[in-house]
Amino acid sequence: MAACPLVYGMLPESDSNREPMMEHSTIHRWISTMGSYSHLVQTATDLVIQADPATRLHRHLAGLKVSPGKYRSPSRKQTLLTCFYLVFLMPLYRAIFQTGIFPKLATRSGYT
Repeated sequence: MAACPLVYGMLPESDSNREPMMEHSTIHRWISTMGSYSHLVQTATDLVIQADPATRLHRHLAGLKVSPGKYRSPSRKQTLLTCFYLVFLMPLYRAIFQTGIFPKLATRSGYT
């Protein structure tokens, strides 16, 4: 699969010579948003375990670590871990249920 750069379009009448690109804060907002879905992670984890009681999911999730250089506070560490768990869970959830976590499960879990 070819890499697809994430860029924003610029107005045609713009006289800027620079390449259009995302703001540096965009990825931080994405991580903060995904990291706030701890209830969604728990719901998805519970459903995967119900569907496959022999899964080693808890062992895999417990093994996920965030480098200490990536956070300064315990709350940011938890945000990053929750985001990491969600990214880890998404393909597993899709493989078991033949559908994605977003939007149906997320909506049912209270995220709109």
